[in-house]
Amino acid sequence: MKLKLIAILFILSLISCNDNEEIIAFDDSNPLIGFWSEPIYAETTTTFKRVNSLPEDTYGISFQNKNILLENKNAGWCGTPPITYSSVKGNWSKNNSIISMSSPFWGGVYDSKWKLISVDEHELVISMIHDN
Repeated sequence: MKLKLIAILFILSLISCNDNEEIIAFDDSNPLIGFWSEPIYAETTTTFKRVNSLPEDTYGISFQNKNILLENKNAGWCGTPPITYSSVKGNWSKNNSIISMSSPFWGGVYDSKWKLISVDEHELVISMIHDN
């Protein structure tokens, strides 16, 4: 009887699991759409890797359809470890190679602009041109 109960609970737990993060497939018509994380900082550029969802314990950004921006970023005023991250919802727009973003943060609204250097199925390369 215990074995049946354990089996039923196991099956129910598998069925009830629901991944809330939508995996966005690569779209040739707008390759910027998707989840980006694991930044590598160089002198004037930052390179992000395409990932399946926003990470919980580090920086990540998602450009979504309808100009929705999701960002997982520092939740507090202090930038020294241990850092606590939280997800916020903002908006974005693209004009030629300039990406403008706006999202809330602990101190108000954060506006930034990136110059798009390149984007493909695997990586996004940007250069920050404005940061407030």
